[in-house]
Amino acid sequence: MPRILFVDDDPRLLRSIKRNLRDQSDHWQLLFAESGTEALKLLEQEPVEVVVSDFQMPQMSGLELLALVENLYPQTLRVMLTGQPGKTKYSQTVNICHYFFLKPLKPDGFKRFLGRAAEVLSLLDNPELTAALNALEALPIHPDSFSRLTSYLEQQDIHGNQLARIAGKDIGLALQLFKLSCSANFTLGKGINSLEEAIEYLEPETLRSLLATQHLLHANDRATCEKFKLDLLQRHSFQVMQLAEALARLSNRQDLLSDVRLAALLHDAGRIVLAHALPEAYSEVFARRREQQLTSFNAAEIQTLGAGHAEVGAYLAALWGVPRNVVNAIRTHVQPQPPPLVEQPVSHLIWHANHLAQGRLEDLPDYAQKLPQEPKWSAFFAQLQGDSMGDDR
Repeated sequence: MPRILFVDDDPRLLRSIKRNLRDQSDHWQLLFAESGTEALKLLEQEPVEVVVSDFQMPQMSGLELLALVENLYPQTLRVMLTGQPGKTKYSQTVNICHYFFLKPLKPDGFKRFLGRAAEVLSLLDNPELTAALNALEALPIHPDSFSRLTSYLEQQDIHGNQLARIAGKDIGLALQLFKLSCSANFTLGKGINSLEEAIEYLEPETLRSLLATQHLLHANDRATCEKFKLDLLQRHSFQVMQLAEALARLSNRQDLLSDVRLAALLHDAGRIVLAHALPEAYSEVFARRREQQLTSFNAAEIQTLGAGHAEVGAYLAALWGVPRNVVNAIRTHVQPQPPPLVEQPVSHLIWHANHLAQGRLEDLPDYAQKLPQEPKWSAFFAQLQGDSMGDDR
């Protein structure tokens, strides 16, 4: 059973949390501490999966405690409680915490968070990778996106729809925007289900401040892009997006276009994550694939790292607040068989689009058999041979 540790110098608040979360005892072991020092002693005896700390405590603040937790127990999810909402506190916590909640803690919203946390913890069974991903504060964005974004932020009057257009074409930036807004999934009592909603919640001026002052805005250098084929990866994502949109139309699921676009953009995010978080180890993946002449990139990742980019991408996307159906599409896009259209439509569409973007026309679903004959797609499939990301199986 996963363990969660609540830390607050107000014993009444701890009793209230214990009472309100009594019905979670079959799913979580609840632990409590009244100071940072007491919390660290408990963690020495028994590491936990989640630490929830008050922001303002005597002797050791919540920020100080969670910074120590990050260094000593990097696999642990870090959550901040604060009774002082505002941009200043959020700005201080964004690089230390995965999530933050406002006091008084609303039980329903926190229970939804616990459900999400349990899902995150189940997605990646690899302690070293989990620690590396939990420590990530940001992902570098493509140099071209960086140039467009910095020009955008320098404008006097900025609008969220402009940022959405930039982020909708950049894997790292899209994920980062969800990270900045993911606590709202729980504190607002509703989920953030699209990139546009994430941007709207944060507001352009808040984003300008966060991106400019929290060291969250930096670009991949061109050498890194070339080494890990990040330009090709971005192009492949756009191809998958176009194909997934076509499949959504042919399967009469145009209602899913927003989810499909986001899932297509992020389906290979794990590759960018690994190239950034573990560049030396990820170089070994490329070397192993060449040396052993592996047709499957995913197999080379698993052999080298103990997990593939689908698992890694799904874990970080879930951790950073991406919607569940998009996380599932990221996780399943390399599995041998397509998810069913009726039960998992977004995953189904992304699986097929990814395979088609690799030139595997034998995987065309029944409803899309005429797709290669459409003028736009006949030319696309004819030119695909030299532009494939390779077999992901």
